[in-house]
Amino acid sequence: MTDKQVKLCPCGSGLNYADCCQPYHLYQTWPATAEQLMRSRFVAFALGLESYLQTTWAKSTRLGSLDLEDNLVWNRLEIIATEQGMPFDDTGKVHFKAHYQLKEGGKVLESGVMEEVSQFIRDENQHWVYLTGDVKS
Repeated sequence: MTDKQVKLCPCGSGLNYADCCQPYHLYQTWPATAEQLMRSRFVAFALGLESYLQTTWAKSTRLGSLDLEDNLVWNRLEIIATEQGMPFDDTGKVHFKAHYQLKEGGKVLESGVMEEVSQFIRDENQHWVYLTGDVKS
């Protein structure tokens, strides 16, 4: 055992970040399923990786820029259901809940859950990309 603390991936897979979403974030490999992409995008939001979020967003719906809030802490991802999105599919959906806290000066102002059904497609390189999402109220 080393002195370094093992950092679990924030996506909730139970794996170390280095063995889970980090290779995607470093563009060493690409997610094989829509759910893997969803998990890696959640972690990218949690870590403020705007470039990865833009790269994994379909060109047809991509925003010009993202306004990632410094005081918004994404702390847990819950996958509710997936539809298609497997290695040989061209489209997929992932229904998830993303748990967050809004903090200011180290103090929690609000805790909440964002629920969404995200749609994914394959891009021209056959990589999974986020197309759009339907936020549940």
